[in-house]
Amino acid sequence: KPINSRLVLIHFLHLLICNQGKCVNYTLIEDVVYDGEFKSLDAIRSLIKRLRKKLPKDIIFNNLDEGYFIK
Repeated sequence: KPINSRLVLIHFLHLLICNQGKCVNYTLIEDVVYDGEFKSLDAIRSLIKRLRKKLPKDIIFNNLDEGYFIK
């Protein structure tokens, strides 16, 4: 099925907000944002990059090799 990239961004932002202050790992991102479909780290990083362009600076942080979080 085709992926709506805008909807993916919204789901990811919602996931971060619901887990504010906690690290959201790559597996959880795949499960929630992509309905359990495997995505490469590059695909997830691309998603983060697109979302960061739409938000103020220093909103999304990363824990190296673990995942992403907002404060």
